[in-house]
Amino acid sequence: MPTNPEAWKFGQEKLKPNSETIGFIGLWKFGNFGFIEHVAIRKDLRERGLGTKLMKKILGRKMMVLETESPKIRIARRRVNFYNRNGFKPVRKRI
Repeated sequence: MPTNPEAWKFGQEKLKPNSETIGFIGLWKFGNFGFIEHVAIRKDLRERGLGTKLMKKILGRKMMVLETESPKIRIARRRVNFYNRNGFKPVRKRI
C-alpha cells in the first residue's frame, strides 16, 4: 500500500449541491492506475443509476482495477454485473 496519505482518495456523489452524501468510492492512486477498494450507494437509493454516475466520475482518468469475490451468491453476482456494465472485464489468473 502507498505510504503517501494523498494516495487514498474518496469520491462522493450528491443528488444536488448541499444535499447529503448518497454514496462513495474509495480508491488507491498509483502511478498509472488506480485500485478501487470500496463502492457503496445507500441501500434505499440503489437501482437508480447512481452507482454508474459515481463510477463515471472516476473512470477514464486512469486505468482502474478492482477485486471482487466469485459470483457464487446473489449479492456477489449483482456486484460483478454492476462492474461489467460499467466497463470492467474479468481477468482470471490461477495462483
